[in-house]
Amino acid sequence: MILDYRSYSLITFSSFVLLVAFQNCSPKNESSLAESSVTLPLGPETPEEDVEPNGPLGTPTQNPENVPDGPVKPSQSDADIRAEFKRLFPASWLDMPQTQLGLDSFDAVPAKSLSYYLPTVPYSSRKPNVLSIGDSISLCYLPYLRQQLSDRYNYYRIPHNGASTENGLNWLDVYLEAGPFETVIVNWGLHDSSGFRRVSETQRYKHKTDLVTYRQRLIDMLTRIKATGARVVFILSTPTRDPVGAPVNGVEKGTWNEDVQARNSVAREVAALLRIELIDPVDRANHPEDLVFSSDRLHFEAETCRTLGGSIARALDRKQELPLERPFWKLTAWSECSGGRKVRAATCSRFDGSQRPASECSAANLAQPARVSSCQPEAYRWVARGWGACRNNSRSRIVRCINSRGTIKGDIKCQGQPKPATNEAC
Repeated sequence: MILDYRSYSLITFSSFVLLVAFQNCSPKNESSLAESSVTLPLGPETPEEDVEPNGPLGTPTQNPENVPDGPVKPSQSDADIRAEFKRLFPASWLDMPQTQLGLDSFDAVPAKSLSYYLPTVPYSSRKPNVLSIGDSISLCYLPYLRQQLSDRYNYYRIPHNGASTENGLNWLDVYLEAGPFETVIVNWGLHDSSGFRRVSETQRYKHKTDLVTYRQRLIDMLTRIKATGARVVFILSTPTRDPVGAPVNGVEKGTWNEDVQARNSVAREVAALLRIELIDPVDRANHPEDLVFSSDRLHFEAETCRTLGGSIARALDRKQELPLERPFWKLTAWSECSGGRKVRAATCSRFDGSQRPASECSAANLAQPARVSSCQPEAYRWVARGWGACRNNSRSRIVRCINSRGTIKGDIKCQGQPKPATNEAC
């Protein structure tokens, strides 16, 4: 069985439900956010809330044979697939699919889900590494972009739905641990555009991420990626069709296209400010009215995903590639907070894998990144969702470990605290 990006999300990512759940809001008056009377849950930051999507969630209607799969042979066992995943990716990446599923261990993640991220062509030290990070639309074009780049690049894609820019910033250091990367492709904005509004008060609404916050997060994220010396390419968000469906308790939720385009305008501004390459996959691929949407009015059918992947690949090839001999600061992940500070190592390196003296990075006008930062120790706790329906005298629920900001973390962070039961008799 070959999975498309929507059926994959249905199987593996409970947070993907949240992506579609937070769809509808109007961008006419962003300043009214502060006075918004809509106090509703806004995504993975409040995992204890089980929010239902507005309408069907990406029903997999496309022909699965049209979607390239990872290099998984029919004879490969689940253990073989997991072993290959562990061999190719850093240990810190194992937390991503596990935490979004709320599972106790990486080995509990369905192997078919992991195979979606495995390369179709073996990685080679002679090819530069490319990293793709972002929300669910980058899952849409993942197999097609990977297919077109695999002869020239080692293509990496983070093994979860990056959701909002807040989530992306929280995970950014972990994403970059798999490097060094010659190119980093960034695609965030669709999830940040989602929100709520009251039917009776169309000017009073709340977005997942308001425009001011979105701008600052992009600046923070892209600046940190540029500091690694990588070529940074930002992909604008694809358009949506305004959602349909009856309001729930007088509140509409969804993602309106005008909100998406407002955030695309912010992305264009930030890209110009930071001199970041920008790609609009729709302008290069097709007119918006020719895009074939899936039933959720947010994502696309296979052929449109294929077209988007092709347009991005062609745009990447048209850009001038940077030499592998150029230097960059290779950073380790921040240590755990101890005594009010956290530390990391910074080494001057080249993309050909060689280590260089710090003076080479300084001569290239690369400011040395901070190696020590003040911090507050993280507090972690278990959060349990509501019980599911009783079936065969048993019912279950999702239990996740979150930090003080409400971000889902690996279960290991909550060790030492008794974990609430995930199953019980009924």
